[in-house]
Amino acid sequence: MLKIIHRIKLNNIHRIILIKLLTSLYFYSPYMTLFFLGRGFNYVQINSIWGIIVFTMFLMEVPTGILADRWGRHRAIQLAILMQFIGEVLFLFITDYWLLVIDAVIAGTGFAFASGALEAMVYDQLKAEDRPEDMQAVMGKITGAGYIGFVLSFGLSGLLVPRAEQENIATAILATAIAVGLGFLVTLWLKPEKNPAEDLISRASPEKMLKDGIHLLRENKALQHLLLLSVFSIAFWDYLINLYQPYFQSIKVPDQMLGPTLALASVAAFIAAQNVHKLEKHIGPRWSLLMATLGPGLIYVLLFFNRIPWIGVLSIILFRGFNALKHPLFADYNNRQIASHNRATVLSLISMVSGGYTAVMGLIIGAIAERWLLGAFLFCGLWVMSAAIIFRVDKHLQQG
Repeated sequence: MLKIIHRIKLNNIHRIILIKLLTSLYFYSPYMTLFFLGRGFNYVQINSIWGIIVFTMFLMEVPTGILADRWGRHRAIQLAILMQFIGEVLFLFITDYWLLVIDAVIAGTGFAFASGALEAMVYDQLKAEDRPEDMQAVMGKITGAGYIGFVLSFGLSGLLVPRAEQENIATAILATAIAVGLGFLVTLWLKPEKNPAEDLISRASPEKMLKDGIHLLRENKALQHLLLLSVFSIAFWDYLINLYQPYFQSIKVPDQMLGPTLALASVAAFIAAQNVHKLEKHIGPRWSLLMATLGPGLIYVLLFFNRIPWIGVLSIILFRGFNALKHPLFADYNNRQIASHNRATVLSLISMVSGGYTAVMGLIIGAIAERWLLGAFLFCGLWVMSAAIIFRVDKHLQQG
């Protein structure tokens, strides 16, 4: 057996896929709100978690992107997963709100380190292997590994939490922390990326990398169009997870379907991410992007009108599938426009814009949902559909 393992040759991409799988095993997610309620937190405090994470990412995106370009993307990924591990361990001991805030800041900083570094490492690895055209397929596999992690953890969570009691949920949190810890150990196996601009990295100052990144965003029209489309067509899946539960209750979907619906949605996302490169070859970049961005908007409108339980369940599953097409496509098209020496910096600038936009829109969506739940669906649907049409990318995307 040891000889077989020794013969297995894994590159950074294979390791990242394994890391993505391990760090997506969130066994406690279906019970997180109940866990915090049992610890004495109110809904305002609980709902503030994602807002703090997003705001932290907004502040930290550019500094962490610059550090990733300066130190090496593999070190940035190692630090990101280490912070994720610390955050999961800290979850077990949270009894006061200030600890919850610290945990959210740690998580947001870790996500910021990973956001630009991971894509940058993958694309430069593919360029070094002379196959950058495989970016969609590779990102589909990486994203798909995350969805498989969700499916496995959601499916097994019922065994770890037979009853929604604090002790059982704490066991699920511990299992998640162990999985993330294993993911961190795998990051130590990452090798320094084969970056064709290594000399530029060693000489360029952080100020120059930031200046070059801003200049690229200002001058590159194709990247500007991609940025506008990717940001304004964000489909707010993280907010939909909170809204679909009361929506299901209003249309008489059994409570037992809440978890299985998310699991099936993750399966749909996995299938979509794995096959997005094949779809793009058949229908082209323009129609692929339109499907990925317009699809979730159409489903929001369907949810607004629907009152049939099985259509509601099917809509959430399809929503996740359409939304999963987006990341591999934009990861490919964006990276074609960016030079290697400050790739993580530029990607972090894009993530910063996306994070700020998501945080603001989350407040608006929450305010609408507080007064009219279905109105939030209608607003999201019309907004996302309009963005998909207005900011569509019609010009041919040149290979970078």
